[in-house]
Amino acid sequence: MSIPTVESKSSSSSSHGPGHSTNNGDAESSSNDKVIMINFDDSYKTQVLYAKPILDQYGFEATFFEVCDWIGKPQERQSWQDVATCLANQGYNATIFGYPDNLGSDNKTVVNVVAKYYSLARTGSDPLMFLHCNGFTKRPQTDCGTLLPDGTLSYVNRYDIRSQSFDHIHSNIALTPTQLFQQFVQRVNSEVPYNKGGTINAFPIITFHNLTYGNEVYNELPSTITVPLFAQMMNYLHDNGFKVLTINQLGYDATNNLFYIKNVPSPTSVTTTTNVATIVRDSSHSSRSYSKSSSSSLSESVSSDMVFQAGSNSNKD
Repeated sequence: MSIPTVESKSSSSSSHGPGHSTNNGDAESSSNDKVIMINFDDSYKTQVLYAKPILDQYGFEATFFEVCDWIGKPQERQSWQDVATCLANQGYNATIFGYPDNLGSDNKTVVNVVAKYYSLARTGSDPLMFLHCNGFTKRPQTDCGTLLPDGTLSYVNRYDIRSQSFDHIHSNIALTPTQLFQQFVQRVNSEVPYNKGGTINAFPIITFHNLTYGNEVYNELPSTITVPLFAQMMNYLHDNGFKVLTINQLGYDATNNLFYIKNVPSPTSVTTTTNVATIVRDSSHSSRSYSKSSSSSLSESVSSDMVFQAGSNSNKD
């Protein structure tokens, strides 16, 4: 399968406390209703080589999940120098957990261990995350509490934040970059019916993996996408006023069992540095997230924390 070229096209179109949806206090434009969190999994070197410069171009923030067992070993993975450059004297504080292969969040024993050491945990696989956890019609619940009234685990909660990978093969059907771009546009705009007047109730958390310019690498894994396609996606987000956030800007109100978004900036013009949240998975396969700018200084708008993720692979939906 060869990679078709992707024509680059563009379209135009505060801080918040716990216990309520995010609201910026005005409805001056539909861009106030558009929020997305971008994640990267599995420590591919191409994330540093190709994705980060594109993020820098638009001043976007992203969260990187690193697998310590893989760093510095396979040639296609990041080196410890890559990770050290990102850490750059900042240290880390483990607060968010990620499940390997999206497994374990439905096991009460596993969740109890996660809850003992981490404040939040991420898994898959849903196209939207609802701040009040009440938008999953097939698994209804009234809040984001960890347990349902019958004592079983809820489908989505602080230890089961819902995200979804972005793959070019679905149900054994290979999509072209053009088709993938249209799917991306549909997914990021699927939040619009739920968000009105600057109030955010739902948003997508999209996970990327490997990026490439070559046909061979592109055909190896469903989760690999082309660099021009990723650039086109980021251009679309920028031109259409999306707020691109890191996952550590997601807060949890334990009193009311609801999520909220912290320190949401308004869409701004392109800047020269990008804030990056990174998650590192150690040899025991846990992961941490922290934030830094490309100039190795912490962003004042994003806290410095790190998330350890269990498992050597998190790209399954």
